[in-house]
Amino acid sequence: MSEQAVSDLGSSIGQLCAGSFWVLIIALAVVLIVREVWCWYWKINHMRKAQGEQTELLEMIVDNLEELRRLAGQKVPQQTEAQRSPPAVRSPEETSGSAKDRRAALSERTSRPQ
Repeated sequence: MSEQAVSDLGSSIGQLCAGSFWVLIIALAVVLIVREVWCWYWKINHMRKAQGEQTELLEMIVDNLEELRRLAGQKVPQQTEAQRSPPAVRSPEETSGSAKDRRAALSERTSRPQ
């Protein structure tokens, strides 16, 4: 092969790689935009947030039930970490909602001596 052919081949490969890179970037951007629209339309983000609040409330109920059983003198079955569900991964704005406020208010009421 001549030097000109090798040079042209290298140039063609470089253009192909650059073109493929931009196609990949554009495809990724389109997928991310379509995903956001899809999640917004089907209210998936809202359902995920509501499910997180429900999980927090259920955990609070279990904790309060264990406390009530302990105060009533009943034997409380101990749960291992494997039996408890792992905490959901939430962003800070999702955890600052009303469920957190309710948990704090309830823990204040139950911690006061009567």
